[in-house]
Amino acid sequence: MTDPQPEAHYEQFQEGKHVDDLNVEDVSLTQARFILRGATQARLTDFLTDHPQAALALHALPSRFTTGQYIPDTRALELNTARAGATFGRTEPIGRVAAVSAWGTTKEEAMQMSFVHELGHHLLEQHPPAFELALAAARHPEVSPVSLRARFDWQEYSCETLTGFTFFRTELVRHDPVGHKMVQELHATLRR
Repeated sequence: MTDPQPEAHYEQFQEGKHVDDLNVEDVSLTQARFILRGATQARLTDFLTDHPQAALALHALPSRFTTGQYIPDTRALELNTARAGATFGRTEPIGRVAAVSAWGTTKEEAMQMSFVHELGHHLLEQHPPAFELALAAARHPEVSPVSLRARFDWQEYSCETLTGFTFFRTELVRHDPVGHKMVQELHATLRR
């Protein structure tokens, strides 16, 4: 179900360049590299070079049902390495799945998708055009949220749609052309 993404000119996510402090616990280095490749797949490494995260932690969070979180005040992102099995390997159809990351067939795939989702929050905080595009798309009368989480508010809509675009572009364009266009326009604002 994952669409291959062109990555030719996007570099690998790096500590000291895209994040100031990287803390990895409970996953191997190989697994961490796979998870962090989400930034490259989402085409956000150039943006992160200019607007790095302060901290990124891959570790167990108190609730197994919290998949990740972004803290705007500190520009910190956490991904849950102890996420519950019910948070991935799901097969609900587009629009009815709890979150896009639930379509990950393995915990690592789901974490990679959650990483992109949480990077979407960082993007909304640090890149004003992202804020404007997300708000306009979420208010569009023909919007069709990709997941149940995307129905919460315009921020979750934007982050879930970015994740859907990154990993399930074919399904997204059929289900939510408004969201698909939003992410295309967002990528255009990020080009140098």
